[in-house]
Parts: sequence; C-alpha cells; structure tokens
Amino acid sequence: MLQANRRLTNGLQFQSSYTLSRAYDNGQTSATFTLGNAPFNAFDQASENGLSAFDRRQKFVASVVYNTNFKGGSSASRAILNGWTFAPIFNAFSGQRFTPTVSGTVSPGGAGTGTVGAGNNFGFAPGTATPGGGVNGSGGSTRFALLPRNFYKQPNIWYLDMRISRRFSLTEKMKLSCWPEGFNLFNRTQVTSVSRRDLFHLYDRNPGQPLPIAKL
Repeated sequence: MLQANRRLTNGLQFQSSYTLSRAYDNGQTSATFTLGNAPFNAFDQASENGLSAFDRRQKFVASVVYNTNFKGGSSASRAILNGWTFAPIFNAFSGQRFTPTVSGTVSPGGAGTGTVGAGNNFGFAPGTATPGGGVNGSGGSTRFALLPRNFYKQPNIWYLDMRISRRFSLTEKMKLSCWPEGFNLFNRTQVTSVSRRDLFHLYDRNPGQPLPIAKL
C-alpha cells in the first residue's frame, strides 16, 4: 500500500492511497444451515485452489478538501469567490472475480436404470446408486472444468462524488449554510453482477474470438 497525505495547509488538504493485493483460497462455503456439495470434485480439494471472490487486485482512493481564500482582486470578487469548500472523493478499484458455469448437468434420475451404456446411463450398472447431479455426478459446482475458480473478473469500477458547501451570514446571529452534493457525477454504469453462462454463449456465437472479459 502507498499513501500520500497532506494536512490542512493554506486551505488545502488531501488523503490518497493505492493498494495492490492478491487473495487466494479454496472457496468460501459459509452457511447458516447444512450446505450442499460445493467443490467441483469433492475428492480433489486441491483443484479448488484459486483466486478468492474477495480478490480486488488494485484499489485507489483519493479525497480532497479545498477552501477558497483568494487574496487579490476587488472586495466584491473576494466576497463572491472566497468561503467555498470543495470536497471531492474519487474511488477506483478492480472488478469482482467470478466463475464461469455451464448449464448441462448429469441427471440423478438418469443413472442406475436400464442397461449399462444405454441412453444416459453413464456407465452405471442397473440398481447402483444414482449420482448427485452436477457436471461430474458429484452434485457439486457447475463451473467450467477447464478453468480455475474466479478466472474472470467484472469490469473495473470507478466513480467520483463531490460536495460543495458555503456558509452565508444573514445577520450577526444568523447564518445560512448550503451544501449541494453529487454522487457518481459522470453517471457511469457500475457493473456489479454478470450472467456467468452468457460468457460462453457469446463465445459460441463468435468462435475464435477472445472471451469478452479479461482475467487480469
């Protein structure tokens, strides 16, 4: 982490920080009650190692407070321009990680019936226990098997908030304060969720083209 700060001097102060980080884990499965089989393969826990859903590779935050106090000019211009406070806050950080999934699963009712190798029996002998569903019959995650967890990330998020304030003296004992505020001033769309299956649908419609969301 890097920081650059300035205490209030001559009407200006600011605080800024930049964080570069990386988070790994083998999955977050916290739940209040009994949780279903979360790993892709319950017998290969090592394959769950990957980037954490909490991984935010880069983050930059800056806040400024500036009080106008011009010395030159006429008394009228100083009365108009002085006394204002500008307080912008800028945030920019990497998008959230996500795991692509597939829609096809092994049907639990399709195994253990009929003859071996027939239909969707998947090689199970008649009368054996049916699989738990999912991609590989374990009832676990339906993530795309050829990619690790959280391989892709959503678009970066950045926004600017601003507050402008000033206090006007009406009488010796009465003052009027105003402070207009604006949030996400550039009206930028912030992507906070994506359809994990549409990613591959887009690729199917454009074979040979790179996937639309970068992994870095």
